[in-house]
Amino acid sequence: MEKLSGENFRTYVKKNIFEPAGMKETFIYDPLHPEMLKTAATGYVPRRGGPAVSDFNHLDGVTGDKGIYSTVEDMHLWDSALNEEKLVKSSTLEEAFTPQHTIPTTLPKNYGFGWRLTQLDNGEWLTYHTGWWHGFKNYYLHNPKDNSSIIILGNMAGHSLGRVNVVQSILYPEKANLFMKGEALPLEFTSGN
Repeated sequence: MEKLSGENFRTYVKKNIFEPAGMKETFIYDPLHPEMLKTAATGYVPRRGGPAVSDFNHLDGVTGDKGIYSTVEDMHLWDSALNEEKLVKSSTLEEAFTPQHTIPTTLPKNYGFGWRLTQLDNGEWLTYHTGWWHGFKNYYLHNPKDNSSIIILGNMAGHSLGRVNVVQSILYPEKANLFMKGEALPLEFTSGN
C-alpha cells in the first residue's frame, strides 16, 4: 500500500479511514513515539499472584495486524462509517463478507477479505473479527442487516471473550438458541431484572 499511495501506512490509514470515520481517539502505535501510549489503556496478562503488565517485545510497531489503539466509541464510528458507505461501497463490503474458502462448499467457519465468518445453523453468516496483543482481547461483530454491532475491548488476557455468545443472544434474542447451542442464558438476562 505504501508503494501505491506514496504514504506510510500510519499516515494513509489516519487520512483515509480514521479521519473520514470521525475516529479521533484511534491511532497506530509508532515505537519511535512512545508518548502516544501516554493516555492509552495498559494490557495485562495473568500471572501467579495477580495480573501483570504485558511486556513489550520486538514485534511492537508492526502495522497491519496489530498496534491499532482505539475506543469503543471510535469503533462504533467505524461501524457507522461502514453502514453509511463513508469508507467503501456496500457492494465492496458484500464481496468482503463472502466466504472465500469454497472447497468444501459448506464450512461453518470461513474467511472473507479481512473478515472472519461463522455460519449459524439457520444458514446466516456472522461477520466478525477478534484481536489480541499484549494482554488486550477484542471482539467486533458487524451486522449490516440491521446496522447493529457488538464491540468488546478488554485489556486483560485470558478467557474474557469466552462468553460473547451471551452478548450475541441479548442483542439477537430470536437467535439465542443458535448462539447458545442448548446452553441456558444466565438468569439475570431472562428474568427481566
